[in-house]
Amino acid sequence: MIPKNQLSTYLIFIVSVIMLIFSTSCEKDDDGDDQNGKNGDKEIDFQIDYGNVSDIDGNDYKTIVIGSQEWMAENLRVTRYNNGDSITGDLTDNEWSSTTEGAYAFWENDTEMLQAYGMFYNWHVVDDSRNVCPSGWRVPNQYDVEQLSEYLINTYQVISSNNVGNYLKSCRQQGSPLGGDCDTQEHPVWNGHSDHHGTDDFGFSVYPAGTREANGSYFGLGYAGLYWTTNELSSSESIGFALFHESGNLDMGSEVFNAGFCIRCIKD
Repeated sequence: MIPKNQLSTYLIFIVSVIMLIFSTSCEKDDDGDDQNGKNGDKEIDFQIDYGNVSDIDGNDYKTIVIGSQEWMAENLRVTRYNNGDSITGDLTDNEWSSTTEGAYAFWENDTEMLQAYGMFYNWHVVDDSRNVCPSGWRVPNQYDVEQLSEYLINTYQVISSNNVGNYLKSCRQQGSPLGGDCDTQEHPVWNGHSDHHGTDDFGFSVYPAGTREANGSYFGLGYAGLYWTTNELSSSESIGFALFHESGNLDMGSEVFNAGFCIRCIKD
């Protein structure tokens, strides 16, 4: 589970978390840049052109092409595998913590939060051959996430491993310096921070849905966007990737199978 006493310092995934911070062979000189990597001489030249994909439940999602990859630009909220079989939902805390089958949940069973932030899924959903993603799409692996990060870092001088996450976050944030619709108190929204804010230059639009912890409790809304990959780390843990309100990194870490993370599908 995510230890609550570490939330103010970093929101580390679990007590036994293995932080695998992205590294890159192409380091950038960020002198003169703020924490978001922006200064007066550099800008992102990227045209956001959304596509569309639908899941088996009929939910429509925006998609975005970044480099050679096409990603969903919204969190998955399907309730069935791609073959039509239902995924288990509406579990009590005890049922959630003990199940060995795929299950979904959404923040405190609030349907408005479901629409704002999408579903949580345990890793048993990810590790299922029936595929939770739409036909032609799949749950990303660790390499897919690394490829996304490295493409942005290697393509744009202003982006480094220390701020790439800010470019992937939605700009909707309490007190966002970007103003306008970005400065909001309404869900979906990131908690405010003095040094870090999302700019969403690429339309990836990560929101801080938090998690349903392995014990069934909900935690981290506004603080973190947490996502599964398909990479199994051990007999009880898998690798996920994360963006945090108080950091510009795109991080990798481990979590137990019965935690509930979001899913962003990637096109095959």
